[in-house]
Amino acid sequence: LFAYDAIILSDVARNEFQDEQLALIDEWVGQRGAGLCMVGGPRSFADGGWLNTAVAGMLPLTCAATERSWSSGGGLTVRAEPEAAQHPVWNIVSDARQNQTIVSSLPRFSAAHRGLSAKQTAQVLATGRFRDNTADTSLPVLAVLPYGKGRTMAVTVSLQPQWSPEFALQWGEGDNRYFAKFWRNAVYWLTENS
Repeated sequence: LFAYDAIILSDVARNEFQDEQLALIDEWVGQRGAGLCMVGGPRSFADGGWLNTAVAGMLPLTCAATERSWSSGGGLTVRAEPEAAQHPVWNIVSDARQNQTIVSSLPRFSAAHRGLSAKQTAQVLATGRFRDNTADTSLPVLAVLPYGKGRTMAVTVSLQPQWSPEFALQWGEGDNRYFAKFWRNAVYWLTENS
């Protein structure tokens, strides 16, 4: 692990790791200053068996108490939180007005995790609403949290083209340049203390 500065767990189940490996990740982030990001998918968060693990304890979102939080086909509208607009992950272009327009044009997502909530010390950078959500509540979609000397991030939508084709392949100017810049920003933020 010490050869790396960040790990992104994208749709990977807990049973892919040994207990010793999870303990090393906890030490690596908390004491060495590395970055950890969990991205949504059918094998992420509680659906992937991450409930009550060291990794779940590091993340900015609490896993749902049930094993089924992944929900597809609902059409999720995502928006950046206004108070988080200055966070480095949202710095897509240098022109402030153009950047605001870009960040407010996040495409819809076809699937996300329901039932997750932000920890008290987390900063929620984006929230979302499913098309079928009649309640006046929004779901955390992107949240960040310092963890010891390191940093963690949770993204409740999948960023793979299978689940988020518009975001992963087309969020840009006829290409995916904004998607690429978003990930570059995310990795730089996660690894700033590494």
